[in-house]
Amino acid sequence: MERFVWASKGTPTVYDAVFPEVVSELLSDAGFEHPQEKYPEETLRCASLLGVLKLEEAVKRLNLSEDFLRDFERMSLIYALADHTKCLAFMLADGVVPSNAKEGYLARLGIRRAFRMKNALGIETPLEDIVISHIRRLRRTFPELEYAIDRISEMLALEKKRFEETLSRGAGIVKRIVAECEKRGAKKIPAETLIQLYDTHGLPPEFVKDVVEAHSKAVSGESGGGVQVKVEIPEDFYSQVAKMHSTERGGEEGEEGKGVESEEILRRRVSVLPKTAKLFYEKPTQKEFQARVLDAFDRFVVLDRTLFYPEGGGQPADTGVLIVSGRGKGAGAAAAATEVRVLDVQEVEGVVLHDVGEEASKFKVGDEVHGVVDWERRMALTRHHTATHIVLFAARKVLGEHIWQAGAQKGEKRSRIDVTHFKRISAEERRRIELLANEIVMRNLPVHASFVARNEAERKYGFRIYQGGVPDGAEIRIVSITDEEGVLDVQACAGTHCSRTGDVGCIKILSTRGIQDGIERIEFAAGIAAVEEMQSA
Repeated sequence: MERFVWASKGTPTVYDAVFPEVVSELLSDAGFEHPQEKYPEETLRCASLLGVLKLEEAVKRLNLSEDFLRDFERMSLIYALADHTKCLAFMLADGVVPSNAKEGYLARLGIRRAFRMKNALGIETPLEDIVISHIRRLRRTFPELEYAIDRISEMLALEKKRFEETLSRGAGIVKRIVAECEKRGAKKIPAETLIQLYDTHGLPPEFVKDVVEAHSKAVSGESGGGVQVKVEIPEDFYSQVAKMHSTERGGEEGEEGKGVESEEILRRRVSVLPKTAKLFYEKPTQKEFQARVLDAFDRFVVLDRTLFYPEGGGQPADTGVLIVSGRGKGAGAAAAATEVRVLDVQEVEGVVLHDVGEEASKFKVGDEVHGVVDWERRMALTRHHTATHIVLFAARKVLGEHIWQAGAQKGEKRSRIDVTHFKRISAEERRRIELLANEIVMRNLPVHASFVARNEAERKYGFRIYQGGVPDGAEIRIVSITDEEGVLDVQACAGTHCSRTGDVGCIKILSTRGIQDGIERIEFAAGIAAVEEMQSA
């Protein structure tokens, strides 16, 4: 689309066509004249070779001046800075928080490259002002960008401070590496070391090169010789780093995966069985049920239906008992019923597996069983799971729309939710989150849960429904909290929930802390557990 705009404008580059005002402002701030105006003929001749030759090779072949090369390189930086800052406007407005992991790392990568380019051009204008300049011009088409201006400004100011602190520590680290290279007689810092310096210490390769060159000049001036260590930056350096981080995989807090081999064995075993009817969705307030045994093997019993919730979405599995009727030998004979403890529950390919340990051998295919769920435990987990949705909503309202769930684990006595945020949560913010969460409880709002076609859910609610991850299937379970004005919180969620927020009871935030760069953990208790925490304080 932007290429059509370029073609219609007849400008030297696509950048001049798509964001001409920002390019013009950057040229003015840099005290720099557009090469197209300064060298109109040379620019056209050089442009005809770019894409075939590198800039330096094209300049050399056309016998153009060093001044032209320098100005052309500076103009490339102007364009790159304009492009980076536009990208940052959308990334940060969409809720990406700069950090050292996954998409947050890409944001930080872009921010720090923009800082480097701005400094190289001698531009004094704060980076946030350049980003806001884009937003002011894009707000008619993308009105949501304007709502994020304050948050973006704060994020970029913090990132500037962190980057400057990183660079102030970095010179000493680089000099130590140079000393090690000189000691070994190495003439070049390996690319792997450059990546490690960036990945571990946040030091851009251009900064490393500047420090090394300054050190080499100082050494040459003092001794007039010695090993001269050089830095050669790979052309795809940042692509290598970004690729390394974008392929990292994260999992839900507290969920331990089973070995690939054992999972595959279970899949093969249950592939011939029908999917289990999930009574915990159909009859969420029912505590006992009747079912028939479809299979029993190893530690597991498979039933045609169950009230036992299998572990998932950060919610532990239900526990309880299965009672199998006695099987007498001979006519009229009877035997005592056997009660077996359910230790864990897992789901594989839609089939629910009840882990009963070594007692699985007591079940036979076709047996009628009576199941009883540990209801006190179920309700404690249900309250905490519903409270997780409420706390996430409150955190988003207090801290900003960038808040995104980064992990969660529910418990009977306390739970935690990890959220993306660019600074520590203050005591005042914690107080406000807790107050708003309890206001939602006191309003006794309805909590709706239903299965909806994936496409319909995405069209209606957007991708925020995937706070807890992206579930499989054409249909997904949507859980929403609503009031008279509409939806307060909505997520794709498989867990058990209260029917109204008032059923959650009191919510007490126990602690907030940073667990990694860009991720804050909120620990809380709900219901009776919250009252117990307050009584013991």
